[in-house]
This record gives sequence, structure tokens and C-alpha cells, in this order.
Amino acid sequence: MKLLKALLVMGVVMVLVGACGPAATPEPVVVEKTVVVEKEVEVTKVVEVEKEVEVVVTATPEPAPTKVEGPKRGGTLHVSFAEWPKNLHNQIDSGTEGVYVQVNIYDSLLNIDANGNIIPGLATELPEMPDDVTYIFQLREGVKFHNGTDFDCDDVAWTYDRLLGKIEGQKSTQAPRYGGHIESVECLDKYTVKITLKAPWEDFINLMAYDKYQDVLSREAVEELGDDYGLTGAVGTGPFKFKEWVKGDHITLVRNEDYWGEPSYLDEIVYKAIPEESTRILSFLTGETDLMLDPPLKDVAALDEDPKVRVESCDSGDKKWFFVNTTKPPFDDKKVRQAVFYAIDRQAVMDAVYYGWAPKGQGIFPPGHYGWDPQDDWYPYDPDKAKEMLAEAGYTEANPFEFEISTTSATEYVDIATVIQAQLAEIGVNVTVDSMDKPAWTAKTWPKGDPRTANPGFEAAVYRLKYVNATTNMSWRTHHSKGALNSFGYNQPGGYQHPEVDELLDEARHTPGQEERTKLNMEISDLIMDDAVSMTIGWLRNVNAMHDYVKGTGCWTRDDWPLKDVWLDK
Repeated sequence: MKLLKALLVMGVVMVLVGACGPAATPEPVVVEKTVVVEKEVEVTKVVEVEKEVEVVVTATPEPAPTKVEGPKRGGTLHVSFAEWPKNLHNQIDSGTEGVYVQVNIYDSLLNIDANGNIIPGLATELPEMPDDVTYIFQLREGVKFHNGTDFDCDDVAWTYDRLLGKIEGQKSTQAPRYGGHIESVECLDKYTVKITLKAPWEDFINLMAYDKYQDVLSREAVEELGDDYGLTGAVGTGPFKFKEWVKGDHITLVRNEDYWGEPSYLDEIVYKAIPEESTRILSFLTGETDLMLDPPLKDVAALDEDPKVRVESCDSGDKKWFFVNTTKPPFDDKKVRQAVFYAIDRQAVMDAVYYGWAPKGQGIFPPGHYGWDPQDDWYPYDPDKAKEMLAEAGYTEANPFEFEISTTSATEYVDIATVIQAQLAEIGVNVTVDSMDKPAWTAKTWPKGDPRTANPGFEAAVYRLKYVNATTNMSWRTHHSKGALNSFGYNQPGGYQHPEVDELLDEARHTPGQEERTKLNMEISDLIMDDAVSMTIGWLRNVNAMHDYVKGTGCWTRDDWPLKDVWLDK
């Protein structure tokens, strides 16, 4: 039997494949074959075979982005608003933008949470009240101011002494407002303070939590910086520390690593004022700013359609108002004031400027305040009646009525003044609009003198006020003769006199019981509206826009933007 042996020798084929690359091109496979037969002939034959080798490659996937399950620390938040603050001194009016910044620097004995509830701040708990005029607070130990000094009762007592105008050389615009209520502030020990009122004041605790004027100051910092306090530096105990204010460019706050509570998530906040609306929008859309406070409302609908942008809105106490100087002609005449008010179509103004985000004003209080009367409709638009009343006051085509409206250079206020100008032109009234930066406007329109009265530099003005909660304090600050925001000369030297209003405002502040205070405030509103010293044109809803990666924000009536819990998901 012949034996046939076949020996097949195959070379080894190695395929190297990159993790994510394409399959390798097959190399030729060389097969060497030796055949032995009975004949004494040995034939060696080399056969070259092309063989397709199929290689299946499974690519290693890219790691999936880690989903952030909760807040993370770090990053800089860039915030834009319309105007620069006047200052960052919490006991000197700093304007709305000033409060936006200050709320992150200072603390009060009591704070509020995102739901508007009053919670402990620099006090460890709500006050003990042995009677209805005494408040005893236990203070937190181990708290430090941003300059490294310790917080204790002496700082609280000094802050209130300054607020009440008891510190020589330290001006307090709020002394008339608080001095009528607070009898004394004394330290029972290093971490216990007792505040005694002159009479029961139901607004006191609300104001302590909501009103930044009662935030605790560092005496050392205020005395060291003097008149520059709030301009070149500001020191509190809050979650962020003042770093710098480069005039005309930015304000920067940094995280307070020694904060007594939970530290903030953000490393820094950079604030920038951009008065021109189109520039502010462009800055936001290009990512130069992350959060836009009070965005131009004509652009809000488009912003809301952008999936990368979040718009938040809620009711507010943002009052847009027109007020006049009653200490000089032409607005020392009540009939002239009323005539002008009849010539202003408030809802048309609001719709033209705020694109449906602002109902017209009814009386002096916002919707939701216990003094607001939904049945009120003072000065419904009636140009014929306005023209008739001006004629009775002596203004005709031969003697046309003329006056100037002063406002800031922020677009919305210029627009309000311009719409009013056009409406009054329809009844033959010639109005000029003078716009300027905020410091210049304040110097022109803010009350002067001692006792205070209307600034002689203006005839009429357009601007805003922001109320944070429903208290009688709203009407007292704006219309009492000692109110810091009474810019009209109302019941002040040389201005329009109606002493009953002052008496009722004082009575309302000390009246216990919501029902009785409601009646008083409605009566006060009616009297003030009849006197026509100021007109609430409307109430703008809180509207803010932010990129979707800005987390931890919220929207509430207070709208002063504490940013401790905000974080960046990027």
C-alpha cells in the first residue's frame, strides 16, 4: 500500500486593528505544500493563494458625558442689568441695581427663603417677644465680617444707631422712617440684643427680613472708608465678598470661604451695566453674559423660543410712575396736575413699552397688596376732559402749556416719557424729554434741604420704584412728608399741603389688625390719587432671562436676586 503523506504548512497571519480605526486590508496568505509519492521524484510546489479574511471590529465607544445629578461648585457668573448702582451702601439708597448686588454681600438678623418665608439670619432663631414692643434676638457666634473682624452685638447696636441718625457725621436717609418706631437697641450680652419699639409695629419683622436698610454693617469698614464706603468697598457677612468696582466696566464679588452658612457654589459674580437694549441683548446671545436681569421685553418672546435660554416671570412690586414737583408752577396747581393725568393713557403706555407684560396702575398700591382696590380707576383716559381742565386753568392755544420730563438714559424710561409726550401733544401740550445718566438724574430730582422738600431742578419725572412685600411702609416712604422717596414736595415746605394724609399714614403704621389697616390704606390711596402728585402708570412683572446652564434661580416678588444657591452646569 502506497503511503501518501501531505504536509500542509501555513504561515501565521497577524492582524493589528486600531481601537477606532477601519478594518485592515487583507495580506496575501502563503501556503507551502510538500507531497511525497512512491516514485523517487520529489516535487516541491509553492502555491500563492489570495484569501479574503473578514475581520469584525468593535470600536471602543467615546465615554458618555457625566450627568450632573446636583449642584456643583465653581465658575464665574456674568450678570447684566440696565443701569449702574448709585452705591453699595445698604443704608443709603443705592437704586434697584444696587440692591441686586448688596443682597449677596450683607446679612440681616432675619432673612427670607426662596418661598418668601422669614427665617433666621445672623440671629439663631426668630425673636423672643415678652411683650408687643420688645424683640430679643440671640446672635450667631463665630461669624466674621469679610475684613476678618468678629461679628457680635456691638455691630448690631452700631448699625441701628447709624440707621436712626445717632452717629455724628454718618448721614441716614432712613432716620425719619425708623426713628418714629424704634425706641432703643441695647446689648444684653455679647450675643444677645434687645430692640424696643415706641409702639406696636406689625411691619417690623417683615422689614427686617426684606428691607436691606437693616442689614448689619462693619463699623470698622464704614469708618475706615468714610464717604467712599459703598463706592470703593463694602463689607458684610454675606456669602460673597466685594472684590472691585471698576467704574463704567464691572463690579466683581467673590465667594466668601468663611461664610457662616452653606458657602455659595459660584467662585465669582461679575456685574455689568449695559443701558442700550440692543447691546445688552447681543451681549447675552453671544455668551458674554449668562444672566440678564430685566431684559428688553420686546425680545422676550424670541428668547423664550430658544431651547438654550430660560425665561422666568412672576408678579412683582415694580412700579413705573410719573411724578411732578408741587413746589413750583405749573404743577403747584391741582387742576393742572389732574388734567395731565387724564391725558395719559396708562395701558397704552404700558403696552407700547412693555409688550403686554405690565398691567396699568390702579391707585398707589400693586395688585395683591391689602390696600389695592380692583374697583379703582382713577383718571381714565379722557383727552377732551383734560383739554377742558387746562383751559379752565388758563392754558389755550395762545398760552400753550409746556413742561419738561426728566428721566434716566435707560431705554424703557425714555420710551415711557416719549409715549407720554406724544399723548399730551394730542391735546396741545408741548413736552420736552431730558434724559441723562442716573447720578445726574438723581442730583436733579432727589429731595433737598432740611427739612427736605422737592428738588427745584425738575418739573416732572419718570422712573420706577420696587416694593418687595406688602406693608404700610410702601405708602409712608413715598407720600409722607418725612418719607425718603417723597420727591413731590407733598406736605413739605413750599409744596402741596394735605395734612390729613400725613396723619392717616402715621395711624396706618401703628394700627393692629389687617382689616382696619386695609380700610385706612384704601382711604389713603384715594386721597393721594385725588391730589394727583404722582401717577402709577403700571406694574411690570418680574422677567429675567438666563442661559439654560444657569441653575438654581427662581422668581418671586422680591426680585432682588440672591445668588448663593445659583450654579453653572457647564
